[in-house]
Amino acid sequence: MLQPALVSTIVAPGTRASLLLPGRTWVPGAVLTAGAATVLLRLPFVAAPLSSDEGGFLVLARQWHLAGPGGSLYGSYWVDRPPLLVATFQLADALGGLIALRLIGALAAAITVVAVGVSVHRLSGPRPAVWASAVACGLLVAPTTGGVNVDGELLAAPYVAVGIAAAVVALTTPVLSRARWASAAAGACAVAAVLVKQNMLDVFVFSAAFGLLTWRSGHVEFTRLRRLTAPWSVGAAASLLSVLGFAALHGTTPGGVFFAMYPFRVRAAQVLAVRMDGAYGERLTRLGESALLSGGLVVIAALMLLLALRRATRAHPLARPFAGAVVALTGFVVVSMALGGSWWLHYLVQLAVPAALAAGLVVASVPAPGVRLVALVTTVALLGWAAGLVLRTNASGQDIGRAIAQVASPGDTVVSALGDGDVVAASGLGSPYPYLWSLPSRVLDPEMTELAATLGGARAPTWLVVRGHRTYVELSTHATGAALRSRYRPVSEICGRTIYLRSDVVRRTPAGPPSCRAPFSDWSEDLVTADGHL
Repeated sequence: MLQPALVSTIVAPGTRASLLLPGRTWVPGAVLTAGAATVLLRLPFVAAPLSSDEGGFLVLARQWHLAGPGGSLYGSYWVDRPPLLVATFQLADALGGLIALRLIGALAAAITVVAVGVSVHRLSGPRPAVWASAVACGLLVAPTTGGVNVDGELLAAPYVAVGIAAAVVALTTPVLSRARWASAAAGACAVAAVLVKQNMLDVFVFSAAFGLLTWRSGHVEFTRLRRLTAPWSVGAAASLLSVLGFAALHGTTPGGVFFAMYPFRVRAAQVLAVRMDGAYGERLTRLGESALLSGGLVVIAALMLLLALRRATRAHPLARPFAGAVVALTGFVVVSMALGGSWWLHYLVQLAVPAALAAGLVVASVPAPGVRLVALVTTVALLGWAAGLVLRTNASGQDIGRAIAQVASPGDTVVSALGDGDVVAASGLGSPYPYLWSLPSRVLDPEMTELAATLGGARAPTWLVVRGHRTYVELSTHATGAALRSRYRPVSEICGRTIYLRSDVVRRTPAGPPSCRAPFSDWSEDLVTADGHL
């Protein structure tokens, strides 16, 4: 039996005794099955073309060793991302590279699916939990929602989902010692998510909203919240110190990490605002369309309507505050995605957790119509997964890198201007320029003086890849123009990009494939008859 003193801290006076239930502790087998299905559904895409982010991070992580600083934030390279993301790519590289990375991504997605089910099951029961996991699974396996490539959003998702589940356990278990351990886990996951992707403050937002709403609703006393704050903070501090300590052993300073995570992003936002063009508008439109077509926003809107009509589930005394916290989290996620600036499709991965939680709550609140709505969302997501089996995507960077690799000699190096880390990764060569992404280059080397010194100096790369006419004009009008004209000659055109070779070097001419598009899945490559476009 629950001790009266503990019960009084969880449920306000006057609440019916039938609701005084400790949270459910077992996980439905169907939730675990959804997690396993997530891994299986992602397997056809493990050999999908390398993305620019995946390639850049693999190159960067490969040389981020314990030997100490290499002249930049992460060894010889600089990127505006936290160290836990780089450490995860370092693990993937040690385990074999791209395929290992994709398998780590599949595991991250599966953990997210199960953790979402755990949260919903604890407050609303097994049936809503299964549907929540099904929605999470669908949103995390489809190329149409950015679920193929492994980016920061996907690798942070399990920390977010587990952190939310831990916060729910902390406020629903009547045993204070267990609640404290759960609160510490929530704090650790909150910081870990941020140390993978700096805008993933999701657990912070959810924990604050859930705690406030449970207190204001009278279900949890402020004394209990205060007792859970200390372990939450200890967990957060332990997570922060562990990651920063690991980074320091690799020569990466806390000050450098902080600048990369936040002050740099402020400067980058100013650069993006100036450079905004039609491509950014197209990406924003595509992101919005994909968000709507995925059905995630529709489910969240349904939950908001149920809250407004006071029809949100009452299966547990904290279910309604939980629903309010999910809505608050969704608001934060939408703002976070909007402020991202570049509006890549993988931003949608951040929406998967709140959308799946909302789906479970909708099913718990209005079972029959809720199941129909959530089943439709899941079906649409799985249709997106099926479409990914036969669609093709741009593989330019990978094809160019492989073409250079076929004719390169030992000791060769390459620079891709500006950005496209997949070129460097696929070539297997190093880069003497510290910026593998265009945004750091434009923010930290705006006049291209460092790039000019690289092209004109003793460490000048053997190969130079220039992305289109616009980039060539930029290079020509900055300090890099003289080095480009005097030290390099164009030798090939592949996938719309010009390949330059240093003038004092003789190599065979690199040749690209007939098409610069490749299937997402080579499992059904024989079925592809025409290029598709996501």
